[in-house]
Amino acid sequence: MHARGWLVFGTLLAACRERYDDVELGDAGPGTIRCDPDDACKRLVGGTCLTPEPPAGCILTQDAAACYAWCPYELTWEGSRTNCAVAPGWCLAEIDNGLQNQLVASLPIVWRSWIGLSQAPGATDPTADWSWACGGPLLFENWYLQLDGDGVEDGTSQCAYIEAGTWSDWECVVPLPSVCQLR
Repeated sequence: MHARGWLVFGTLLAACRERYDDVELGDAGPGTIRCDPDDACKRLVGGTCLTPEPPAGCILTQDAAACYAWCPYELTWEGSRTNCAVAPGWCLAEIDNGLQNQLVASLPIVWRSWIGLSQAPGATDPTADWSWACGGPLLFENWYLQLDGDGVEDGTSQCAYIEAGTWSDWECVVPLPSVCQLR
């Protein structure tokens, strides 16, 4: 295994050592190792997200399966997607289950924030053609009572945001903060 700048701390240290017999000590002090960035052991360690860092100014939270960052900059959905991707390994957030949804909801989100879900251009069914910006399958949904506020798809509200743990759609050109995820 070659050191690529990823550091693993705390509880995952032993798991990574079991999997790799050539693990190297990292340069962040005792109890850290370098780990292959393609391995799951890179995601989270000892309550701290790993390098690479999220976009500057974003606030981190994580659990054993996911690492998220809330970014307070108000950008369009596309601008938010680009802002998350500026930091290597980060993407506009995918939420795959209820626990991840609770984790994102625990971020200090002041108001609505973009997540990585968008609808295909021209879609006329408010419940169809949604996909994650980074290509993951849509495994979980937590929509507010209705999409588009009135439940009528007019083709203009095709990007999703989260607010108080529930999702809704809005026009993609509206500037909002965003939630990024370490992939």
